Amino acid sequence: MLAYNWSGPNGFADSVQNPVLLNATPGVYSVTVTSPSGCSEVVNTTLTAFLPVFPADTTVCNGALATLGAAGGDTYTWSSGDTTAIVQLGPGNYSVVVTNQGCSATGNVMVQNTTVNAVISGN
Repeated sequence: MLAYNWSGPNGFADSVQNPVLLNATPGVYSVTVTSPSGCSEVVNTTLTAFLPVFPADTTVCNGALATLGAAGGDTYTWSSGDTTAIVQLGPGNYSVVVTNQGCSATGNVMVQNTTVNAVISGN
C-alpha cells in the first residue's frame, strides 16, 4: 500500500491520497508518495488565488445606463444574459458569476435611478 505525506502553507499536513481543503491558502503544496519497498517520489503543485472583483451598487440619471465591470475571471455570466466582463445596464438588480479555471463566485449589484427635485422660482 502506498503512503502519502502532504504538506503546504499554514502548516497544512495530511496523509490521505486525496485530501480536501476548504478555503485553501494559495501557495505550493507537496506530496511525497512512498511505496511499500521504500521508494518515494515528491510532487509539487502551486495553488493560485481566485480573487474576483464585483461592481459596486450605483445610481444613474433617469433613462441612462450604468457601466458595470467585473474582473478576475476567464468567463462572466450576468443575470441580464450578457457574457462580457463590462456591461451597460439600466436600473435593476443584477448578479454576475465570475469563473476562473473552474472556480466560480457570484456577486450582486443594484442600479438605481436618481431622483432630482427641482424647484423653480420666479422673481
